[in-house]
Amino acid sequence: MPSVGLCAELGGNLQRMNTPTFTTLRNANGLAVDLVNVGAGIAGIRVPTKSGETPIVLGYASAKDYLDDT
Repeated sequence: MPSVGLCAELGGNLQRMNTPTFTTLRNANGLAVDLVNVGAGIAGIRVPTKSGETPIVLGYASAKDYLDDT
């Protein structure tokens, strides 16, 4: 079974006392998926390339933007 790495990063305290939580799933080949608990959204997907990583899904620039999305 392939190995998967998991790390979590907490966003800042935002209005309405909501705190987005970001989680990154990464496999042994370097594929990374960034998840955010606001709306169960995908914040980003990055694939490994010869020069590093290439984003194929772009998320918002800040945690606050996820709460402001309507």
